[in-house]
Amino acid sequence: MSPDGKRLLIAVIEGKTQVLLVMPASGGEARELVRVDGGKEVPFWGSPAWTPDGRYVAFLKGVKGKDKQWQLWRVAVEGGEPQQLGLNFTGQLTGELRLHPDGRRVAIDNVKVNLELWVMENFLTK
Repeated sequence: MSPDGKRLLIAVIEGKTQVLLVMPASGGEARELVRVDGGKEVPFWGSPAWTPDGRYVAFLKGVKGKDKQWQLWRVAVEGGEPQQLGLNFTGQLTGELRLHPDGRRVAIDNVKVNLELWVMENFLTK
């Protein structure tokens, strides 16, 4: 559910392809935000997250050809190409992406040898 309660975010798996859709919470037609072809790219991991202002959806995507390497991306809810946000990391993800209400921090669960919780500050641009 978007922060304003007006839209739903839906993650769909179609074979090897994963798709993020957005639709009105009151009903209506879903619109595609992002499509990742699992045969050509590494699919998403964990749940996508709304930015606090509801303008973007952030998601984690694997790096093709690199085991357990991940990048943070975002896509504008109103449309446009996904943007890689410059955060790259290695590890086995264990949970979900969480954005802080101030829109400036993100938390990601990551396991290397020990359980780690990463909090990144000041990298989400408005």
